[in-house]
Amino acid sequence: ALAGVTLQQQTYRCAVSVAGLADLSAFTAWMSSPTGEDRRAVTFFQALTGTAGRRDLKEISPADQAERADAPILLIH
Repeated sequence: ALAGVTLQQQTYRCAVSVAGLADLSAFTAWMSSPTGEDRRAVTFFQALTGTAGRRDLKEISPADQAERADAPILLIH
């Protein structure tokens, strides 16, 4: 929902995000445990989001693209 409203302008009239993932860089850093990165979790996340091989997640991270949102967003946490 957040990516749709921030990355695909003039497509949605509104969005609802229930505990949605907004900051892709922070989430990737969180997946790294103190003893090392959990490769399975990172691989799954990259496959799910299409971010494999991408170094700069700010280009597609809803938190970094919030000013581009062109529809109302209801955030529920």
